[in-house]
Amino acid sequence: MELQQTKVLDTNDQDAEPVYLFGIEKGATGWVVSTWNEIPHSDAGVPSVSMKAKVGSAQVKMNAIDQFSIPGYPSYFWIIPGENVLATVRFEMSRSGQGGLVSYVSQFMAQFSSYVIKKVSGTDSTVVGYTDKGDGVPQQGVRPVFRTSVSQKPDRHKKLIANYARIRRVIRRGHVTTTNAVGRKAWQGAIAFIRGLSASTNAVGQRVMMEVDYRPTKAELEAMIEAEMNDPNTDGWDDMGFMLDKDPNPHWLGRERCRGEITLNVNIKNDTIELASLVKALEDKKKTILDFRK
Repeated sequence: MELQQTKVLDTNDQDAEPVYLFGIEKGATGWVVSTWNEIPHSDAGVPSVSMKAKVGSAQVKMNAIDQFSIPGYPSYFWIIPGENVLATVRFEMSRSGQGGLVSYVSQFMAQFSSYVIKKVSGTDSTVVGYTDKGDGVPQQGVRPVFRTSVSQKPDRHKKLIANYARIRRVIRRGHVTTTNAVGRKAWQGAIAFIRGLSASTNAVGQRVMMEVDYRPTKAELEAMIEAEMNDPNTDGWDDMGFMLDKDPNPHWLGRERCRGEITLNVNIKNDTIELASLVKALEDKKKTILDFRK
């Protein structure tokens, strides 16, 4: 298929940029899937500004793009059905693009999977339901669902939960923006308390680290861990940590996520990874990569 034919749109999210199937390659035990994530642009091209421009006087330059091209960036994923694992493969400072993949698969299942029942009228078709019975009759209360969650190192979490009674302090590191109403309100309250300022103090894009002496119950700790580990917006500097009695070092949840760095021998052409070489490299290092979960 042509790349333009693989675009799947989420009509409920007008702000989402289109995602395309860039490539797919089968390995011995899994598949490498690459998506192409379209970036915002107009008929005039892709906007950019000079890094040496002065704040308030930067001039926007439109970089022309080919009429039949799609400006964007690739993302790479390794799917291993036998392990129930989807690994996001990032190179240097590349973006993960996992949100785009989840949306893509969800929309594909909702519109084009073999379980879809459509009503066809001329050249138009409308999805009327889903079934796995093969009789063309929509099943009640059935809809496609595709979800991912961050893989955790369960043994370490179990140790933390087993020692919940020793927790004496909770540490939160995160970013506060004007689009995060709850976080903004908490930050403004903290500013008012620390500096004696009005709670209306503006906070835009602030890095925040707060420590609270608190002893959560076992149920509260389990809920905190689950919420933190399944938050797709928590990465990098953002984290939650716990201080335990008679232990001077904080225990950070972010370090319990299954992630790691590895060197892969792949072929690169035009700043994109050749998928045949990528799937081979991943299969060669499969045990090492899966051990990131331990």
